[in-house]
Amino acid sequence: MEFGEKLKLLRKKKHISQAELAERLGVALRTVRGWEIDGRRPKQAALFDRIGEELGYDPQLLRDDSDLFFAEGGEIYGSRVRQQTEKIVNDLRAIFAGGVLSEADQDTVMHALQDAYWEAKEARRQYKPFRFEDKTQ
Repeated sequence: MEFGEKLKLLRKKKHISQAELAERLGVALRTVRGWEIDGRRPKQAALFDRIGEELGYDPQLLRDDSDLFFAEGGEIYGSRVRQQTEKIVNDLRAIFAGGVLSEADQDTVMHALQDAYWEAKEARRQYKPFRFEDKTQ
Protein backbone atom coordinates (compact mmCIF):
# COMPACT_ATOMS: atom_id res chain seq x y z
CA MET A 1 0.00 0.00 0.00
CA GLU A 2 1.34 3.42 -0.95
CA PHE A 3 1.99 6.11 1.64
CA GLY A 4 -0.98 8.24 0.53
CA GLU A 5 -3.37 5.31 0.80
CA LYS A 6 -2.10 4.48 4.30
CA LEU A 7 -2.39 8.10 5.37
CA LYS A 8 -5.94 8.47 4.10
CA LEU A 9 -7.07 5.21 5.71
CA LEU A 10 -5.50 6.07 9.08
CA ARG A 11 -6.83 9.63 8.99
CA LYS A 12 -10.37 8.45 8.28
CA LYS A 13 -10.18 5.82 11.06
CA LYS A 14 -9.39 8.66 13.48
CA HIS A 15 -12.20 10.80 11.99
CA ILE A 16 -9.77 13.62 11.20
CA SER A 17 -10.23 15.84 8.16
CA GLN A 18 -7.37 16.69 5.84
CA ALA A 19 -7.55 20.30 7.06
CA GLU A 20 -7.38 19.23 10.71
CA LEU A 21 -4.39 16.95 10.07
CA ALA A 22 -2.63 19.72 8.16
CA GLU A 23 -3.18 22.11 11.08
CA ARG A 24 -1.92 19.57 13.63
CA LEU A 25 1.21 18.90 11.56
CA GLY A 26 1.86 22.54 10.77
CA VAL A 27 1.71 22.03 7.01
CA ALA A 28 -0.56 23.39 4.30
CA LEU A 29 -3.80 21.61 3.42
CA ARG A 30 -2.41 21.36 -0.10
CA THR A 31 0.51 19.33 1.28
CA VAL A 32 -1.78 16.73 2.89
CA ARG A 33 -3.85 16.55 -0.29
CA GLY A 34 -0.66 16.07 -2.30
CA TRP A 35 0.35 13.18 -0.07
CA GLU A 36 -3.03 11.46 -0.34
CA ILE A 37 -3.95 12.20 -3.94
CA ASP A 38 -0.79 12.97 -5.92
CA GLY A 39 1.44 10.29 -4.45
CA ARG A 40 3.84 12.73 -2.82
CA ARG A 41 5.67 11.92 0.40
CA PRO A 42 7.06 13.97 3.27
CA LYS A 43 10.60 15.13 2.59
CA GLN A 44 11.63 15.31 6.23
CA ALA A 45 12.06 12.24 8.42
CA ALA A 46 10.55 14.10 11.38
CA LEU A 47 7.23 14.48 9.55
CA PHE A 48 6.77 10.72 9.42
CA ASP A 49 7.19 10.67 13.20
CA ARG A 50 4.69 13.51 13.66
CA ILE A 51 2.14 11.84 11.38
CA GLY A 52 2.54 8.56 13.25
CA GLU A 53 2.09 10.37 16.56
CA GLU A 54 -1.05 12.18 15.39
CA LEU A 55 -2.62 9.06 13.90
CA GLY A 56 -1.44 6.54 16.52
CA TYR A 57 0.56 4.49 14.04
CA ASP A 58 4.16 3.30 13.85
CA PRO A 59 6.02 5.82 11.66
CA GLN A 60 8.28 3.07 10.29
CA LEU A 61 5.23 1.36 8.84
CA LEU A 62 4.26 4.56 7.05
CA ARG A 63 7.49 4.49 5.11
CA ASP A 64 8.64 2.18 2.40
CA ASP A 65 12.32 1.47 1.76
CA SER A 66 12.81 4.41 -0.56
CA ASP A 67 11.06 6.79 1.84
CA LEU A 68 13.35 5.66 4.61
CA PHE A 69 16.44 6.18 2.47
CA PHE A 70 15.37 9.55 1.14
CA ALA A 71 14.33 10.87 4.53
CA GLU A 72 17.12 9.45 6.70
CA GLY A 73 19.76 8.45 4.17
CA GLY A 74 19.76 11.96 2.78
CA GLU A 75 20.50 13.24 6.26
CA ILE A 76 23.48 10.86 6.46
CA TYR A 77 24.87 11.25 2.94
CA GLY A 78 23.87 14.85 2.33
CA SER A 79 21.27 16.69 0.35
CA ARG A 80 23.13 16.35 -2.95
CA VAL A 81 23.11 12.54 -2.81
CA ARG A 82 19.48 12.61 -1.70
CA GLN A 83 18.50 14.84 -4.64
CA GLN A 84 20.41 12.72 -7.14
CA THR A 85 18.95 9.42 -5.93
CA GLU A 86 15.42 10.85 -5.72
CA LYS A 87 15.76 12.11 -9.29
CA ILE A 88 16.95 8.72 -10.55
CA VAL A 89 14.12 6.86 -8.81
CA ASN A 90 11.48 9.37 -9.89
CA ASP A 91 12.75 9.37 -13.48
CA LEU A 92 12.60 5.57 -13.53
CA ARG A 93 9.08 5.61 -12.10
CA ALA A 94 8.05 8.00 -14.87
CA ILE A 95 9.71 5.89 -17.55
CA PHE A 96 8.07 2.69 -16.33
CA ALA A 97 4.65 4.23 -15.69
CA GLY A 98 4.60 6.34 -18.84
CA GLY A 99 3.82 3.47 -21.16
CA VAL A 100 6.37 4.64 -23.71
CA LEU A 101 8.71 1.66 -23.35
CA SER A 102 7.61 -1.84 -24.13
CA GLU A 103 7.86 -4.42 -21.35
CA ALA A 104 10.91 -5.90 -23.05
CA ASP A 105 12.59 -2.48 -23.11
CA GLN A 106 11.70 -1.91 -19.46
CA ASP A 107 13.32 -5.24 -18.63
CA THR A 108 16.41 -4.18 -20.58
CA VAL A 109 16.65 -0.96 -18.55
CA MET A 110 16.34 -2.89 -15.28
CA HIS A 111 19.00 -5.40 -16.36
CA ALA A 112 21.33 -2.54 -17.33
CA LEU A 113 20.84 -0.95 -13.89
CA GLN A 114 21.51 -4.23 -12.14
CA ASP A 115 24.59 -4.83 -14.29
CA ALA A 116 25.91 -1.36 -13.45
CA TYR A 117 25.41 -2.03 -9.73
CA TRP A 118 27.16 -5.42 -9.78
CA GLU A 119 30.02 -4.15 -11.95
CA ALA A 120 30.63 -1.23 -9.58
CA LYS A 121 30.47 -3.53 -6.58
CA GLU A 122 32.98 -5.92 -8.15
CA ALA A 123 35.31 -3.04 -9.03
CA ARG A 124 35.21 -1.82 -5.41
CA ARG A 125 35.91 -5.34 -4.17
CA GLN A 126 38.93 -5.74 -6.43
CA TYR A 127 40.37 -2.35 -5.52
CA LYS A 128 43.05 -2.79 -2.88
CA PRO A 129 44.76 0.42 -1.83
CA PHE A 130 48.53 0.23 -1.49
CA ARG A 131 49.65 -0.04 2.12
CA PHE A 132 53.21 0.60 3.12
CA GLU A 133 54.46 -2.15 5.39
CA ASP A 134 57.35 -1.43 7.70
CA LYS A 135 59.78 -4.32 7.19
CA THR A 136 62.30 -3.08 9.77
CA GLN A 137 60.51 -4.68 12.71
